[in-house]
Amino acid sequence: MSDAIAISAITRTLIKKLHAYFGHVFPDETSPGISAKPLDKVDASEGDVINLYLYHMTINSSWRNMDTPWKVKPGELGRPPLPLNLYYLLTAYSTEEAGEVLTGDLRGTHRLLGMAMSILHDFPILTAEDINKELDEADSNAYRFVAPEKVRLTVHPLTLDDLSKIWTGFQASYRLAVAYEVSVVLIESQHPNAAALPVLRRGSKDRGPRVVSNLFPTITEIRRPAGTRFGIQLGDEIEIHGQRLSGDSLEINVAHPKLAAPASLELDTESTAQKLTVTLPPADTNNEWAAGVNSVSVTIKNDGDDFVRTTNQMPLPLSSKLTINETQVTRVGDIATITIGCVPDVYKDQQVLLLLASKEVPPTPFLGDSTSSLEFAITLTDDEVDTMPAGGFVVRLRVDGVDSLPVIIEETETEPKQKLLKFDPNQKVIII
Repeated sequence: MSDAIAISAITRTLIKKLHAYFGHVFPDETSPGISAKPLDKVDASEGDVINLYLYHMTINSSWRNMDTPWKVKPGELGRPPLPLNLYYLLTAYSTEEAGEVLTGDLRGTHRLLGMAMSILHDFPILTAEDINKELDEADSNAYRFVAPEKVRLTVHPLTLDDLSKIWTGFQASYRLAVAYEVSVVLIESQHPNAAALPVLRRGSKDRGPRVVSNLFPTITEIRRPAGTRFGIQLGDEIEIHGQRLSGDSLEINVAHPKLAAPASLELDTESTAQKLTVTLPPADTNNEWAAGVNSVSVTIKNDGDDFVRTTNQMPLPLSSKLTINETQVTRVGDIATITIGCVPDVYKDQQVLLLLASKEVPPTPFLGDSTSSLEFAITLTDDEVDTMPAGGFVVRLRVDGVDSLPVIIEETETEPKQKLLKFDPNQKVIII
């Protein structure tokens, strides 16, 4: 990690490595010059030159949003470092143009470029020690280079079109060149870190976060036991299926938007961690329940533990139980008035319809917030009455999209005995 001198330090290190190599191969007076000038500023009129020019820089995406290593501690906030990829263009210039193709001459451009590439190939990794060693003493003391990762030097392929654009941009004649990528160079942010005060206590009892070894309990399905009729009414037994439904204390809550507080259910003894069996209260429990779509959740608590786990909420469609006051109704004109008792009570804002003879009829408005008795005025012509099935029309009450259950289960008298569904005769009405 360092400040803006990091870019200069990388360039200086590469230049000095090239200079040391060529100074060893050639006598001092004939060693090629090593420069880092723009392409249009290189002067090779007085001798051979190896030019390493930094022509481009990009942001390293891998380090872009990472905290500064060893500077930002857990719980602190700091600006991420500026991560850079540096791109250099290596070019060789020779005063002996004939040496371009003569294999016995060490002064050709091709030979010089190949030798420069060789030294960069032999040192593909620059450590912090390598870079600090090449810095001047003043710079090394004031801006010591520290890097969490080694700086890597790799050949960066460029197409002929890319190279031509670079040379054209400098208005210089095209020459053979090779590009290198140096990654990653981190420049430390100058903003100070925001350090929080130490934590004196972790939670109310200084126990820290609670680690739960298993997942939270989940309800996957609510249904009636096998072999029973469909639909759910007050007084029915239901099964709550799920995962991890076990604990020292379980509370089953049934909530409805029209009720001020959720109703609680008691578990049957046959309940397990995968299935809870409960029985809804009898139909005379009016004030604690509402027909329509209720929601069921289970709260689980273990002894000696203040941590409470709650399952997801699962819909429970609760149907109304009907009582038809008069099973035979005489029309007045074409109007038949039917009075129906329902359990649980129906609330004023609920959507209520009576389903009879392919008709959907809303109730007559009632007083109060709720009622257990509804009156319906149904228009039936003589032709519609003539289509009445034997035994009368089947009556259903739909509350918030949940229909009452007009069926019962009867067991056949003959062997083999079977359980069959049939329409409940007490939920039919004869209209004349």
